Amino acid sequence: MERERESPILVSPAAETSSAFDAEQRFAVDYSMPAYLEARLRVAEGNTPQGPLICLRAALALSVLEAQLIFRIPRENGRTGEIERHITIVSPDTRIARPEERLSDLVVGSLVTIRLIDQEHRPLVSEQAIGHCLDGTHEIVLPLKVDTAAAVWVSVGPPQEGRWPVIELRGELTLLRGVTLQLGTRQRHAQPQGDTRGTGICLVRPGTTWVSPRVAVEERIPVHSQALLRLIGVHGRSIGSERLIGRVAMR
Repeated sequence: MERERESPILVSPAAETSSAFDAEQRFAVDYSMPAYLEARLRVAEGNTPQGPLICLRAALALSVLEAQLIFRIPRENGRTGEIERHITIVSPDTRIARPEERLSDLVVGSLVTIRLIDQEHRPLVSEQAIGHCLDGTHEIVLPLKVDTAAAVWVSVGPPQEGRWPVIELRGELTLLRGVTLQLGTRQRHAQPQGDTRGTGICLVRPGTTWVSPRVAVEERIPVHSQALLRLIGVHGRSIGSERLIGRVAMR
């Protein structure tokens, strides 16, 4: 009787025996993500029945987020080698944009102030003046940090004779507390305490989630090698510590 050939499998870290990685697992970390508000305030004081045209276009620009899949391979000299694969979760040009919106609460000639808050009214960007509401276009760029949950879902395809385990990954980023833009106005000679709130615009709702496409990775790596996961943020900085996904065994 012909002996059944063994196949390489990926064993979960929690497995006490050499049982295959048989369920999708989620690896997550809380992440204070750097972001930017990009906004344009457009003012036209034309004599129209509707009054002056004051419009705002705004977007939240997210920073890059990647998952790094690491295969750590034991060598005969006692050292280890590594093979790395990078999976993009959020690309550096990702923006969550709102369509241009006409504003009715701003007064031509007044000083316009702006601030950003989250769902719990905690300041993300403290209030600051951005200029007077006069004919022309005002470009606004403000850095901030948003509370997120960064996660990677990991699954492994069923063992197939003659093939190494196929690891599938899909990433997601959830903005936990949302972002609201608040514009206020102050008459030119008013005191700071005379500031009145004008318009509030929700840029991002709490729980908004960005999901990346599923990516499949297959590497011919030796038995006893480890598969690890690391999240990488802006400037290549690690987010949290690396996590062990599993180890390669034969079955």
